[in-house]
Amino acid sequence: MLIPDRKITEIGQGPAVVFAHGTAADRTMFAPQLEALQSNRRLIAYDSRGRTAAAFTPYDLHDLARDCRDLLDERGIERCVLVGMSMGGFMGVEFALTYPERLAGLVMMSADLAAYPPDRLIAVLADFDRLDRDGPVGRDWATWSMPLCLGATTIRENPALVEWFIAGRAALPARSVQLEARAWLAKPDRHADAARITAPVLIVHGAEDALLPYDQKVPPMLAAFPNAEAARIERAGHFANLEQPEAVNAAMAGWLGRIGW
Repeated sequence: MLIPDRKITEIGQGPAVVFAHGTAADRTMFAPQLEALQSNRRLIAYDSRGRTAAAFTPYDLHDLARDCRDLLDERGIERCVLVGMSMGGFMGVEFALTYPERLAGLVMMSADLAAYPPDRLIAVLADFDRLDRDGPVGRDWATWSMPLCLGATTIRENPALVEWFIAGRAALPARSVQLEARAWLAKPDRHADAARITAPVLIVHGAEDALLPYDQKVPPMLAAFPNAEAARIERAGHFANLEQPEAVNAAMAGWLGRIGW
């Protein structure tokens, strides 16, 4: 799908690394990675449908995977390393299964392969369906979601990042975030399917991730992917790449070097 008002940041030249953001975020969340990894690489971070005029028509992860493929086509990119954070990682799995020939590697950042249990799905749907309304998300919902997304260390030691998170989420159109979440909340379990993803995989995951706890989510992913390694990011939660950018950048740079990208 061509999205005329989609915003894209592109820097550098060389092998392509494409960044797909999480729910209630945008391409700017990858600023530390674009700064650190641009040497001899072509880095592209783009806004998903939720940050465009296409935000208010329901869609799913397959639609987002097609959007990513269309972005590669638009930019003349044959293959890329795809970096997906949370929702972007869920989409990255669908992309890897659907377009394996376009994938040189996959970074699963604060993501997982599991489906939501039915009882948990109902609760999370209710949390996001509070945003089925006109107007902005507002500070109440953004403040409620903050401790789920930022680690305890960040909340204690980095008030500027806490305020950035709350203010940024509060200003988003509420219904765009609700529909963004509904794109992935019913995702299937992909542990068995991950055996078909032969491209190298890097799992980047915060040790303090309250939404997707490291010890519950990472070992099953390491067992499921044929060619995967993990980087445990200490003192970081779900937004690990912003909470501890130097550690994330070092892990990604090392892995990109090992896969020759």
